Amino acid sequence: MDIVGLLLDVGPSMGHENEDGSSDLDKAKNILSLFVQRKIFSQSDDRLCLFSYGSDATANELATDTDYQHISMEMDLRPADWELCRHIQGELEATNHRADFLDALIVVSTYLMNQLNSITDKKLKKKMDNGRRIIMILSNMDNPVRSESQELKSIIQGLKENQIELHFVGLASSQDSTTDPDTSQPGTSKDVPDRPPDGNAKPKTANQSKSESIVQQIVNELDGCAYDFREALAAVSIFEGKKKNSMAWNPDLVIGSSVRIPISGFKWVTREALPSFKKCSVRNPNEEIKREYDTFLPDDTSTEVDKEDIIKGYRYGTDLVPFTADDMANMKYKCDVREFSVIGFTSSSNIKRHYFAGKDTMLVLGRKNNQEAAVAVSALTQALQNTDSVAVVRKVYSANSSPTIGALMPVTDGVQGLCFVELPFTEDMRELEFPSLYTEENADAAEKGPTKEQLKAVDELIDAMDMSAIPDDIANPTLQRLFQVLAAKAADETCSLPELSSAISNAVNNTAYSSRWSDREQENFTQLYKLEKNEKLTKGGENNLYKDSNVTDSAHNPADKGDGEATNLTSLRSLDEDIPTEVRSIAPVQDFKMMLKQPKLVVSAFKSMAERILQLVQDSIGETLYNKALECLQTFRAEAVAEDDEEILKIVNDFLLSMKALLVTKGPADFWLLLIKESITLIDSNEASNSSITSLEKDKFLEDKGGDKVEQEPVPMDDDDLLDMM
Repeated sequence: MDIVGLLLDVGPSMGHENEDGSSDLDKAKNILSLFVQRKIFSQSDDRLCLFSYGSDATANELATDTDYQHISMEMDLRPADWELCRHIQGELEATNHRADFLDALIVVSTYLMNQLNSITDKKLKKKMDNGRRIIMILSNMDNPVRSESQELKSIIQGLKENQIELHFVGLASSQDSTTDPDTSQPGTSKDVPDRPPDGNAKPKTANQSKSESIVQQIVNELDGCAYDFREALAAVSIFEGKKKNSMAWNPDLVIGSSVRIPISGFKWVTREALPSFKKCSVRNPNEEIKREYDTFLPDDTSTEVDKEDIIKGYRYGTDLVPFTADDMANMKYKCDVREFSVIGFTSSSNIKRHYFAGKDTMLVLGRKNNQEAAVAVSALTQALQNTDSVAVVRKVYSANSSPTIGALMPVTDGVQGLCFVELPFTEDMRELEFPSLYTEENADAAEKGPTKEQLKAVDELIDAMDMSAIPDDIANPTLQRLFQVLAAKAADETCSLPELSSAISNAVNNTAYSSRWSDREQENFTQLYKLEKNEKLTKGGENNLYKDSNVTDSAHNPADKGDGEATNLTSLRSLDEDIPTEVRSIAPVQDFKMMLKQPKLVVSAFKSMAERILQLVQDSIGETLYNKALECLQTFRAEAVAEDDEEILKIVNDFLLSMKALLVTKGPADFWLLLIKESITLIDSNEASNSSITSLEKDKFLEDKGGDKVEQEPVPMDDDDLLDMM
């Protein structure tokens, strides 16, 4: 719990109008109001007090007839509330009195320490002792200030001993300074630039120049920070919701039958819900309203039905099947205990980005104060990272929860642990069937694909609107607008809704990136990608949607018949069949053969199968995946012989040569010995007439054990470069 002293300059210099028509006092009051509103909406426990200096009156505990004059306590130490906001906006005006900010600093720091020492509640006292002590001074510093070095050193020493932080708003700050005067640490540079406050064109006054050197010394000594009005306003313009601590979920991570790792799971990213509204009376908003419901039969007398006589029913066809409360409770799938168990491991490439489901992500760490658990989670994280794998797990949050399935992915950026992301079940997937995109590999690409000019225009668009340096803290505009309206209504219930604030408007309608796209580039893009309405498109013509897809035209045109019978008709099952575009790890041979049935995918099928074979060999723990890789390799070779195509034969033979070089130099060597045992060798011209490999080269391929290189063998490559030559 922090205690914050807000110190506002209301002297005559703060009331002068700037070139934009506003005064420095207006800016300072706006910053203070937003600062307090942030505390209110975040439901912060922090305590705030408000002082003004340069005021008409004098109201502070150190005041005498001659000292600490024109310094007033406006609001005592309290949680942030709307009364404090209304006082800032309505009661504080510029005066004709000046006061030394060092005197005001002494008054506020003394008050804060006296309040802290007077607390008798031990629990509250401990929370305040563990929190920060901050004084925020809002002023353009155009007031007389004494500069006795000995007195200044004494003030700085007192602030150090009491561990009080100072934040200056309004004088100046460096461009490297922090952008959040509420919670941030000081910026890397504390130098006050030689320019007037808030970027005004007016030259600095003598008082400002003198105050600048004093502020610079205080900032350096206390490790404080300084902001101009513009920076501070930008920092507090974004409202914060209630800060919520993630409660730990403490199951055991179960791997197999004997490994149990005590872990804790924390919600990491979750959607922030809008605040709920309560129903209240128009005449008296504080009056409690109760809602009561009655149920009646649709008969002539509207017979009332008691709650005990009402049950739920499920419509099955034309009938309603009744379910009692006991039926509803017993029909649910029940789990005996909470569970977090590993089903298996798979390559991270198998977990597609669009598989990520659920409403939040969970960070998994070793259980607190359990060194063995921390080491185990760290080892698992590192192993998954090194093998580019993820763990597929079953999660049951509690005995009354439904089971879910998800992936545990390694996290090594910032914090080392595991990230749980929920994955969909089969019923959650939606089957979408569309024609393939036009690519350079398609036969019709030259005719229907994008031109070089169109591709260049899209490249320029992407470069112009590059958001690589986008900030991480992008606020939800819906929440920000709601907080803005609530703040206005809390201050004045009868006011009309305020206009959208500039901070929210800039976030929603940000043209910082699109403005880089020049008018000429936009016009060129529009000319290259014209949108024209196709008047000829009719309902019957929509069947041509699948003309270039993997489903044949005849499958969608039953009228295409020959010899009195329908030919090439695709069954309902085959229409729904998944035509893969790559060889996947679950059933690679099946995927490979299905791709070979599509003429446009034959070359892609062989390249994809080569990649899958290499992955199976590399991902194998011991010899667990060798049989699967061997089956793929045998099918891979046999289908190449059957195709007898020069390009495909070259792909297969080059892959075998490169794979041998990799296995002999880097391993695993036992898989190379398995290839020798099974006589998996090159394809020569005797097996396939279009092969460029001779019988001598084929025989020497298996005779060589790695000591002498085969003449056609390429230089051994890294794993990632193995298939580049294809």
